[in-house]
Amino acid sequence: MSVAADDTQELEKLIHGVQIPPQPEILVEIDKELRQEDPDVSRAAGLIRSDVSLSAGVLKVVNSARFGLRMRVESVHQAVTLLGLNCIRNLLSAVVLKRSMAAAGVSDMPRYWDSAVAIASASMEVARRVTRILPDEAYTLGLFCDVGIPLLAGRYPDYLKTLRMANSREGGRFTDLEDERYQTNHAVIGFYMASSWHLSPANKAAINSHHNVDEILGKNVPAGREVETRLAILKLAEHAEHLCNRPQAHDPEWAQLGPQIIDYLGLSEPDYQDLMADLIEQLKAL
Repeated sequence: MSVAADDTQELEKLIHGVQIPPQPEILVEIDKELRQEDPDVSRAAGLIRSDVSLSAGVLKVVNSARFGLRMRVESVHQAVTLLGLNCIRNLLSAVVLKRSMAAAGVSDMPRYWDSAVAIASASMEVARRVTRILPDEAYTLGLFCDVGIPLLAGRYPDYLKTLRMANSREGGRFTDLEDERYQTNHAVIGFYMASSWHLSPANKAAINSHHNVDEILGKNVPAGREVETRLAILKLAEHAEHLCNRPQAHDPEWAQLGPQIIDYLGLSEPDYQDLMADLIEQLKAL
């Protein structure tokens, strides 16, 4: 199940009492600045700088090897000037995500967050090396793609049992069992949150569809399209995280979709193997 991006009434029906953390005030203020004809970089940097932990979080991502900058960024103002306010806004969304979930009383799932950070980091590296998708966009997608999981866990006491069953299920989509039990799924919930936090249209669409990849990356799909490329990046990153942390476990989704994704990204088998080896090495170092 996915939902039309503009069908607000249908989306609200599918939330089923799941508590969606509101967009943090700092993002609201940054968005106001972005809507200005001439955004004030100094004001935006000041907003971020006023929160020490947010400033540190943004600079940590910007200065990571995976981001690919050739110089070290020493301040938020320098980051905004160098990378642009849109880029920093994306990274800021990712940095405040876990804090906002905790403030909303969402259940603590340490393994989930470790996995989300790994997938986000791998997505950023794949985007940087293989596609023209901006690394900050890929990082944000990787961190937000499964945000519906802890939200559903906070709503339904039996959700973690459902999650384990869905992970081991052969055939069908990961979200099928969620739809059967809750009449909604984590992709729909994630899309709702991504919409309320004003993520980019392409990232929202990718979150909404990230368990319908077999339909979207069908035959004769032109390479380089925004949503399709993001989905391919995400699935490659998810598989890298799986191989890094659960190398002996079967990955049913990759078994079904892997060749399709590798082909869509235009990777030869040696290129794919080299990329995966690099990703796994980097994820082990996180």
